[in-house]
Amino acid sequence: MTAAMIWIGARLSSLPSGIVANSAVSAELHQRHLGFSEHRWAIIPNGFELQKFTPSERARSDVRFELGLPQNTLLIGLIGRYHPVKDHANFLRAAGMLRKSAPGVHFVLAGAGVDGSNAALRVQREELGLLECMHLLGERDDMSRITAALDIASSSSYSEAFPNVIGEAMSCGVPCVVTDVGDSAWLVGDTGFSVPARDSGALSGAWMELCAQGARRRGALGAAARERIAAHFSMASVAQQYEQMYERILGAGVEAKGYRRCAA
Repeated sequence: MTAAMIWIGARLSSLPSGIVANSAVSAELHQRHLGFSEHRWAIIPNGFELQKFTPSERARSDVRFELGLPQNTLLIGLIGRYHPVKDHANFLRAAGMLRKSAPGVHFVLAGAGVDGSNAALRVQREELGLLECMHLLGERDDMSRITAALDIASSSSYSEAFPNVIGEAMSCGVPCVVTDVGDSAWLVGDTGFSVPARDSGALSGAWMELCAQGARRRGALGAAARERIAAHFSMASVAQQYEQMYERILGAGVEAKGYRRCAA
């Protein structure tokens, strides 16, 4: 059914006055490989709730207490459902590498299917010696709290469009390390690091660099990340882009019919 809808959508794609994509990479994929029209596209990213996803020293303290960890424990997190494209195995391999040079680091994973009942994750954690330092929280309804508790947020995916969890981490003032897929690197900009997909060594190396830079430098990067979200990806900013698109489309329609626009 999905394939049929894509086929139908491609053949009707020349009819709308505008097509919105939240990802430049996704738009290019639809145009080049799925047969969609190349005209009248607008790239409008997702927006983030800066009041909900916000830095929180209380969250940092409470989550460490919940996990039974000292307050100075450095936490690296991966938020996302268990799915092949999220490449949890890549994250775990990188974690195993990092633990050899930074044994005090702990890892927090959350999302649907990311819990103790996941046999594949259990086997990988055991093989890599991560049972004591990796915490699987499963699906949570307090993701803003979990995210704000992290020192480093990460994405290990080999395919993405526009990763909301990274924008949410940036909103919380958390520096991010992402794989260079979809719009991930563009979203992070110069406030974090991007590494090649499926390269656990590169992922671990970027984490190591952030660990070595210390809390003050991570804090500065996190603050810059939140500023970037506020400037370019806030709800208000995204709403304004939709308004401008609608005005452009409606204005073109009015002029095409020979009507004069008048002030409300």
